[in-house]
Amino acid sequence: MVLAIAGSVVGAALLIALAMVVVLRRARRQRPEATILPKSPAATPTNKADGWKAPAKATQKIITTADKRHASQAARVNTLEVPAYRVCTLEELQEATDNFSSSNLIKTSPLAQDYNGQLQDGSRVLVRCLRLKPKYSSQSLVQYMEIISKLRHRHLVSIIGHCIVSDEENPNIASLVYLVSECVTNGSLRSHLTEWRKREMLKWPQRVCAAIGIARGVQFLHNLTAPGIVQNNLNIEHILLDKTLTSKISNFSLPMISTSKNGKVS
Repeated sequence: MVLAIAGSVVGAALLIALAMVVVLRRARRQRPEATILPKSPAATPTNKADGWKAPAKATQKIITTADKRHASQAARVNTLEVPAYRVCTLEELQEATDNFSSSNLIKTSPLAQDYNGQLQDGSRVLVRCLRLKPKYSSQSLVQYMEIISKLRHRHLVSIIGHCIVSDEENPNIASLVYLVSECVTNGSLRSHLTEWRKREMLKWPQRVCAAIGIARGVQFLHNLTAPGIVQNNLNIEHILLDKTLTSKISNFSLPMISTSKNGKVS
């Protein structure tokens, strides 16, 4: 039985790799230049209380109108039937998470916390709180979230809203951002491959479909968005399945607000 489970995991991994190679080769095209918004000059001071240090300066380009148009056109491909993107208030998110109750806390790290939440319309969501490091101007962050709002694809867990919290000492600087994403509750691809006592195992045609879906999601992140989203630590536990067993990539990197060395918020 152990060998069978191990074989299932290895087989799924090989299928994912093969599907990614096939899809990416067939869709090879000129990749748009990755760009991110500039950091606000006023955001360079460090927060001594938290022991944060200013990062090394990097050459950055402003996202142009052409970039935004490209992202908009890409987003029209594989558009999902998910709620329209909206700007949330902090009060709404406090209500949705029961004032960020510990009972709704899913995962925590020094720079991020994930909470289960339920909006007023009854829809279940995931609320991620990120402490921005470095801090960015609120205006730049709003422009960036406009790009993020267009990242809609059948094989991605969609971000459906955000809330920006300004720094108390400088209202023009954003210190926190809350990302609201759709909630996919049918478990991870790993659980469908290994937890044979809790759920029905995926049949091979379903595994192939899941692998192809992952490859298409990665292709979209790499080639069809501005900026391109790369350096994702693709993990079988971060591949979620919805009720129709459609595979969705979660926890993908967002270039501007990523904080760790490998570009991810853990």
